[in-house]
Amino acid sequence: VLRQRRVVLSWAKQRALGRSLACSSIERRVISRVCLKPRLPIWCWASSCGARRFTFAPACSRASLTIHSCRRHFAARLHSYLRPQELQSFALNLPQSIGSTRLRALRPTDLARFAAYRADAVLAEYQGWEPMDLTAAESFLRETASVTHFNPGGWIQLAIADSDLDELVGDVGLYLSEDCTYAELGFTLARAEHGKGHATRAAELAIAQVFRIASVREIRAVTDQLNLASLAVLHRAKFVQTGTRDVEFKGKPCTEMLFTRGRSEA
Repeated sequence: VLRQRRVVLSWAKQRALGRSLACSSIERRVISRVCLKPRLPIWCWASSCGARRFTFAPACSRASLTIHSCRRHFAARLHSYLRPQELQSFALNLPQSIGSTRLRALRPTDLARFAAYRADAVLAEYQGWEPMDLTAAESFLRETASVTHFNPGGWIQLAIADSDLDELVGDVGLYLSEDCTYAELGFTLARAEHGKGHATRAAELAIAQVFRIASVREIRAVTDQLNLASLAVLHRAKFVQTGTRDVEFKGKPCTEMLFTRGRSEA
């Protein structure tokens, strides 16, 4: 279990809109291209799984537009507003496999297995998420399933599956910085699947996807010093420890270990 940090998005000024807006650079380009003058007010909020939505009003000037950061909706809308070469640079090349481990998009049909391990309180101990009930798991999958592109300034979630049966065994979170110079890695693996090498192979597959983006220089990861299994995975995946920090996590003091892996190690 590797911690997937919560992202507090920066407020980026939008001259065309005359307001400040929390969104990624790629979304700002979309917004700039589709908004009509005069300036339109914007509301921004976050869903329980971290997806962001931007709604433009009043609708009387043109049909209201919602941009979903979750990949299921966002990629389709990007196709309309970005040049093909811009869009292609963020595209995922999935599914990919190493040995018995496959990295692919999450699917609604993964619900039963996803809900089972995401409800595990022991598994959630070192994670940024809390145990989910079936309704929350279904909502999360609905927002994150069928991802096709990275989301600069936000997280995407991918499935770790067994190659033989294509059954879900865990998931990987990937954050791409707004300027596309670094990424962050987080992962969760069902406890029954520990010790089979899935986490290490999934990390390598995820790293390969990230470094397909030419501007990314390094991938970062954070885990608790007591999380020995994740520490072992990071070392096997050629991450190098760069420091520690003392924080309070879920109401308890802990020491987080900071890691990076540069492009040269890929």
